[in-house]
Amino acid sequence: MTGSKRIEQKLACVSDTEKLMTICREQKIFAPDEGYFSPLTELSIGHFLQKLGYEEVVVSDHFGTSPKLMKTELFLRPEVLATPEIYANDKSVYLSIYTDYHYFLVCQTESSRSVANPSDYFEGFFADDGTNDLWGVGDFREKSTGR
Repeated sequence: MTGSKRIEQKLACVSDTEKLMTICREQKIFAPDEGYFSPLTELSIGHFLQKLGYEEVVVSDHFGTSPKLMKTELFLRPEVLATPEIYANDKSVYLSIYTDYHYFLVCQTESSRSVANPSDYFEGFFADDGTNDLWGVGDFREKSTGR
């Protein structure tokens, strides 16, 4: 998406982006965008939360600002604007989209995971202590310790 707001102006090609978006609209393809979940991700979130038994969850902007209750069924409707943070009042599940919107986290208690495994609803991998999101820059611990 060469029309990204994060790309340097000298590297952007608005006409290519417009052509790509036209083709996506004609073919009914949802193009990745900054600031939104895809419709399929919204559906997956809705089904995942319903499997966990939540009729409503708390949604908020980044960093937990402006929290409000939202019916889980609303994730199953196409007009819903996704929210960056989603969690259950009992704190057994927390979903957060990264601020650049290129991935999101699904955090659960063991009890919650025994009811609904995120692998059944989302593509991705399980993170561990060695996982980072430095995108090829390397491990900051290596740089700070000189190893």
